[in-house]
Amino acid sequence: MDFDRKQVAVVLSRFPYPLEKGDKLRAYFHIVELAKHHDVHLFCINPKTPSKEQIDALEKHCVSVEFAVIPLWKSMLSCLFALFSERPFQSHYFYSYKAKRRLKKMIEEKRVDYIFCQLIRMAAYVKDMHEIPKALDYMDAFSAGMRRRTATEPKYLRWIYKMESKRLLRYESLMYEYFDHHYIITEQDREEIMHAHRNKIEILTNGISPIFLADKKISNPEFDLSFVGNLNYPPNVLAVKRIIFDILPLVGNQVCILIAGAQPGQELKSWVNNCAQTSLLESPKDIVEAYSNSRAFLAPMSIGTGLQNKLLEAMSLGLPCITTPLANNALGAEPNKEILLAESNQELATAIEKILNEDQSALAKNGQNYVRTHFSWQGSVQEVLKKIQQSTTTN
Repeated sequence: MDFDRKQVAVVLSRFPYPLEKGDKLRAYFHIVELAKHHDVHLFCINPKTPSKEQIDALEKHCVSVEFAVIPLWKSMLSCLFALFSERPFQSHYFYSYKAKRRLKKMIEEKRVDYIFCQLIRMAAYVKDMHEIPKALDYMDAFSAGMRRRTATEPKYLRWIYKMESKRLLRYESLMYEYFDHHYIITEQDREEIMHAHRNKIEILTNGISPIFLADKKISNPEFDLSFVGNLNYPPNVLAVKRIIFDILPLVGNQVCILIAGAQPGQELKSWVNNCAQTSLLESPKDIVEAYSNSRAFLAPMSIGTGLQNKLLEAMSLGLPCITTPLANNALGAEPNKEILLAESNQELATAIEKILNEDQSALAKNGQNYVRTHFSWQGSVQEVLKKIQQSTTTN
């Protein structure tokens, strides 16, 4: 389908590079695909000025790149005011009236035809721009994710997570009304959006970065298993804790695991350093090598929402994978044919022994074929391109 070239504003809560977080990864590849057909104007919030390398990476695809710096102390101060508001804390955290004025000016100067807003935390910036058609990418049902996290947080903090979950639940529904088009990654997250027309929210799944479409590089990997992800993300932190303290003791000391990713906290570092079976690779320069330096991939996720990019990436590289039913609900891989599923710690330990002691070449190949067939950024963005064409032609 041919598309008339339009001016599209992409509004984000973080500068989408480097690609160490799921929202950055999704935003970056949406921009790459949108830019093939339209002039993309990026506007984002960031706690500090992006580096030249970061800006250069986006200027390759965007006609213009603008950002508003909101220092951490200002974001934290905004959260204090959130105590006297009904809006979610994260909406306050990322909001600045000055930044909103800059965005409005950019949209006017660039004569923007369409606005693509990622995450409800940024909805306040564009919700009242009624004259321009716009889309909201929920990504995940953040209210459900916050609700699940409540049980894992210290008791003295649970009240604030419960409060935020309730606020997000209401806000997810309220913000629906302000946008013409709506997207989310998975059906299970769509079911968590409490709006009468939630079934009209379109599934816009994630894709796989081209770097993961090559075959495994390392023929003799150093590690039995790997876990790769943003190590500052609470569901990932909890998964690492579970691996070290709950699963490894049931497997035995013959298994060695690589934990790799960006921004590990001091507590996580101490867990890994004090466990003889685990090694930490912080902010790997070659993420493909981090995955490939193991025989299999383990993702014992017990909380979280949305589609786990780590599983897409590992499976695309041809690694046999173990995960939980919760994580596979979004992925949709066939158990025992394309992926191994386990729920309890003992079941996960048994799955590890199976995946390391039996030939898993068929499982790995089936999993690789599955994700490469069903998940691509180019295919994902096609529906967005159609909506831009339809709405801008009408208007």
